[in-house]
Amino acid sequence: MRKMIKVVTLAIAGSLTLISSTTTAATSSFPVTKAPFPVQFNGVTINNQTAQYPLLLHKNITYVPMTWDYCQSLALQVNWSQETGLEISKLPPKGIEVKPETTSRDQYLEKASIPTFPIKVNGKSIDNANETYPILVYKDITYFPLTWRFVHDEFGWVTNWNSTEGLRIETDQEQILNNILYEDDSYLYLDTSASSLIKVAKNLQSDPIPLNISEAESIKIASLKSSGATIISLLDEKNEKFERVGNTIRYGGTDIMDLSAVKSVSHDPIGFKTKIADDMDLVVVGAQRDDADSEKWWTILPVYYTYVVKDHAAKLVPGLTQQPTRYIKTSDGSVWLVSDADINVSKPTNARSQIGLIKSNAEIHGFNAEFNSLDVEIVSIKESKIIVKSFNNRFGTNITKETDGFYSIDTNFSVQKLTDLSSYSAFIDAKGNTFLVNKGNSIKLVNSTQTWHRFDYTLKKLFNL
Repeated sequence: MRKMIKVVTLAIAGSLTLISSTTTAATSSFPVTKAPFPVQFNGVTINNQTAQYPLLLHKNITYVPMTWDYCQSLALQVNWSQETGLEISKLPPKGIEVKPETTSRDQYLEKASIPTFPIKVNGKSIDNANETYPILVYKDITYFPLTWRFVHDEFGWVTNWNSTEGLRIETDQEQILNNILYEDDSYLYLDTSASSLIKVAKNLQSDPIPLNISEAESIKIASLKSSGATIISLLDEKNEKFERVGNTIRYGGTDIMDLSAVKSVSHDPIGFKTKIADDMDLVVVGAQRDDADSEKWWTILPVYYTYVVKDHAAKLVPGLTQQPTRYIKTSDGSVWLVSDADINVSKPTNARSQIGLIKSNAEIHGFNAEFNSLDVEIVSIKESKIIVKSFNNRFGTNITKETDGFYSIDTNFSVQKLTDLSSYSAFIDAKGNTFLVNKGNSIKLVNSTQTWHRFDYTLKKLFNL
């Protein structure tokens, strides 16, 4: 038997019980057999002897019936009509376990046929009659061949084969694990998309343990205290009028900015000022451009300019173009300045995540400017060090840059790249070990072989989702 010839020996299907035998008239018929080797979908092994719609082999390629169960768990949408035929599209993952229908009846094998109706996959027409491994109909059920083209190129799934375990397929996973918030001697504590926390043993060998509400709140408080940082919100700061001399904004006798230079002469600036250290003030000026288009809501929002004023000198924080939402004071007197993205509103005032560092000597770094990145957001805070994610595709745009990834940055502005965006998050523990939370709900200890992984449907069961 050929194992894989640049073609994954498997196929997936979803059921079209509405397609009648008259609709599926065939130009020819093909012999099929039951797949004799194990096949796993996201960790679930299919019992081919009891499955009502068994996995089939045709020309040494595995075919899978497109039943409702398979399509739901594999996040495939199947549409059928007499006019347009069959359309199969990839959907976002749903976190549903594969549970094929079973039967107790003995089944005899028939020949499969090529359907005559039109077929599209992800909007692309398939010339099924001329396919080397065509989509088939078997007992009025459509069977779909998962060749490399479909499995890898169209659906983006991961496949593995060996003679003992057979064929294993992992589809995209709903991301349940988010960031590692906290650690103790034995456990890592993670927040999740379920708005709950779990803990995972640091040896990455045990099942996850969900935390109850009281335990979760205690961990959140402990994580803030362990950081050695003080977080101060700026959301309640009131808009203030600034001293304006002509087009110059002045604060405490110090010239801050020239409104004509930013094309904002016609509008009075808004903003606020606050003290972030005994000898340093933060002055935030929001200036609406004169050429704003009232038909485009985002153009009438002020562009914010954030300055640090010390010893009657004003320094601009580069790359900070939104209103800061908080700042974080560290034990060495430095300040992380943060503008958090409004992620839960349709028309955000702050569309991006932006971060700056203000050292105790008023030296300033703007991470978005230095990384040439649209978004830089804090993943974790630990003493005078943070881990940030630098990225450029928040709104689904396919923008990639060399600076994309996760970084460790301390208050001396010592920067270390931990990983690229193939990971979901990163964390450095008290011993200097780096843990990566990877896409697909796995945790890896860097520079070791230790990896922990659970499928999305397993994690969702912990929270009764």
